[in-house]
Amino acid sequence: MIDIKHGVYNCLTGQYDFVESKDVVASKIVENALALYFFQTNGHHYYCANINEQGHEYENGEESFGTEIPVEVLDAYVNKTNENL
Repeated sequence: MIDIKHGVYNCLTGQYDFVESKDVVASKIVENALALYFFQTNGHHYYCANINEQGHEYENGEESFGTEIPVEVLDAYVNKTNENL
């Protein structure tokens, strides 16, 4: 019996991540892309600044550097990736 696996390139490892079904290829691409993005931004992928009347920017101490990506946004990108496959 011949098994078919689908490889999705992982930029962080330089290797292919193999998945069992083409149905999960798009979500794996998004997962790998986000992992690379979070790695490259060193956990500082979001910044919120206050701008005063003189136009000077300073860090907003109430905001954190992290933020959750809404599920519907991720789903939209997975669907778009599926359309391109």
